[in-house]
Amino acid sequence: MRSGDAPLSHAPDSGHADTRRRALVIDSDGECRAFAAEALHSFRPGFDVATARDLDEAQSWLETFQPDLVLVNLDEPGPAIEALTERLGRGPLGSRPQVVLCVDDPSDEAQATALTQLGARALLPRPLDLGALLGAVRRLT
Repeated sequence: MRSGDAPLSHAPDSGHADTRRRALVIDSDGECRAFAAEALHSFRPGFDVATARDLDEAQSWLETFQPDLVLVNLDEPGPAIEALTERLGRGPLGSRPQVVLCVDDPSDEAQATALTQLGARALLPRPLDLGALLGAVRRLT
């Protein structure tokens, strides 16, 4: 796993691009981002994973990377959520990714609003628990 501020990306394995799904992990915390990316990459059958530090960087990924799953931690829900929601909805019919929202405080009203705006199918508390993360992925994919 790479360290530092560079985005993490696990490129498709040769010959396996047809069977691997794609995930985009959006989290400002580098350790949490790397943990989630590695868990999803190692999950069987596994995901090709791209990571972003924030919603702006996620928007850049979405220009060339069509995820099946988006795992997003929102430190500060706000207007950028609307742009992400719009961008996720632009894909071909039926291709909208499953969204998992990670939150520090599940009772926070702003995060509950973000859950609705993004159309998230699962809500996970932080810090992320491997079992809870993989359980949510199994239910959604």
